[in-house]
Amino acid sequence: MSCTAHLPQESASVCETLCGDASFTEPRQDSVFDSAGHSEKAFEKDLGETALCQIGEKSYCYEGEAGTQGVGLCQAGEKSCLGSDSWGKCEKQILPKAEICNGKDDDCDNQTDEGALCGVCQACRGGSCQDSFELVTFKEAQPKEGYPGTLGKMIVQGTCFSPMLQLKFQGKTIPLKLESANRISFVLSTRGLVPGTYALDWFWKGRTSKIASTSFRLLTADCTFPPVIDALNPAEGIQGMKIPFSVHGKRFQAGARLFLGGREIPTKRVRSGELKVLPSLDLSNWAVGAFFVWVENPGPCKSNQKTFRVESQDPTPVIHYPKPYAFSLDKSAFLEIFGRYFQKGAKVSLGTHQFATYTYRSSTLLEISFTPSQKGGWKAGKYPLVVENPSGKRSKPYLIDILAN
Repeated sequence: MSCTAHLPQESASVCETLCGDASFTEPRQDSVFDSAGHSEKAFEKDLGETALCQIGEKSYCYEGEAGTQGVGLCQAGEKSCLGSDSWGKCEKQILPKAEICNGKDDDCDNQTDEGALCGVCQACRGGSCQDSFELVTFKEAQPKEGYPGTLGKMIVQGTCFSPMLQLKFQGKTIPLKLESANRISFVLSTRGLVPGTYALDWFWKGRTSKIASTSFRLLTADCTFPPVIDALNPAEGIQGMKIPFSVHGKRFQAGARLFLGGREIPTKRVRSGELKVLPSLDLSNWAVGAFFVWVENPGPCKSNQKTFRVESQDPTPVIHYPKPYAFSLDKSAFLEIFGRYFQKGAKVSLGTHQFATYTYRSSTLLEISFTPSQKGGWKAGKYPLVVENPSGKRSKPYLIDILAN
């Protein structure tokens, strides 16, 4: 008798494989199958327990739920006779298991990769978990409004952000920084744009159509009262150094920007009359020379210009003014010299008289006590005050009056 004569079609292949072994045992004539042609689990258990067999004989077996054999990955296995009418365990069978994202029907229900198999921001496609653009949401960009030329770094928050996202602004792709699955930042130039509402178009790599749009608005500026710079503190610095630096004036608005020699310098608006560079002004990559400083309020509304000087690392000393600038003959005097770039060990002279001693207070202040006596060779007249640093660089002279009694 053929070994497959009493088997359903989907089980016949198993039997045919096993029939290659002459010891394979045919199912009994009273085998029972369900409506789909699958052998009933209870019957097979009974067959294994009661059928007469000889050691080494084999029979097909399946211990899965009825209706799953031959569906998806599920398939029957085989068992061997152990003697004494006893059968071994069912081997090589594949039973239903929890569905995973692999392109296969793991739970043998005639469906592939169904259900929520991936992370919260992914979908199962082509047998693998992939970021899904359908799950991405966006909030409006921040700041959501500003003035032409003022918007720089912008931030967009949402959900399920991925490296697959692309941003295009007026047809140009904008580089993105993916800070987290909920936050993206980018730098956007709005120079040359006019007031109005502008769209930020979001795309997904590999797709030609956009998946979403967000927007921001550029406002019309009122430059009736522009910002004003009154003073720079300080007005100069040494090349290669990092110095505290602030700008003082009035009408510095929130979002005001500071420029030095055409470069924008990051600042903090302390108050409407002060902008402070944080943490310091770095002069490492600046050439020696004079540079214009100005402030731009949102709009932009540009202030007047002041001059900042970058001096060499061995600068020429500068006398701003002496105090006082006139003395009387034969009377003790106290002279303060205010300026910049005074170095320790500098020589200070008044005419042909060089002061042997003086007090070095700082690079901006020297103090001298002396008596311009006639016995010491002093006469009434004008004397050039000069400071000479140890390098030999000399200040421009500043005239001091010595008055007769």
